[in-house]
Amino acid sequence: MNHRLIPFTFAALIAACANTAVLPQAQSPAQVAARVCPIVQTTVASLSALDLGASAQTSLGTAATAATTICALGSKISTGNLQSLAGNALPAIIDAIQLSNLSTDRKRSLTLDLAVANIILQGALALNPPLTSIGT
Repeated sequence: MNHRLIPFTFAALIAACANTAVLPQAQSPAQVAARVCPIVQTTVASLSALDLGASAQTSLGTAATAATTICALGSKISTGNLQSLAGNALPAIIDAIQLSNLSTDRKRSLTLDLAVANIILQGALALNPPLTSIGT
């Protein structure tokens, strides 16, 4: 190795380490909901407008009510609400999608949208202590 390149290589390694050392910041439950709820609400609205079949419609109804109630809390949403959304409402909506008479491609697309929402939720829940409440 050319010894004149060692300082540049060392500087590049230090710069790379400095860029990767940034840790994600915890967000308030309301901030997380602001990112997740539009995805969930759009998906629920799209599904509600379709004829999905009886079993899918039943599954969607319960999950949609829970998701809508949670997302309507706004600044008063808690980590517990987000846990409920991630653990109950999203899986039920995904079940409704899978039970529906939608095309396989449409099912995949909608499921992927909700998977993104779930990743955001799970990341936020990992950074927030359980059952903290923001707002009054």
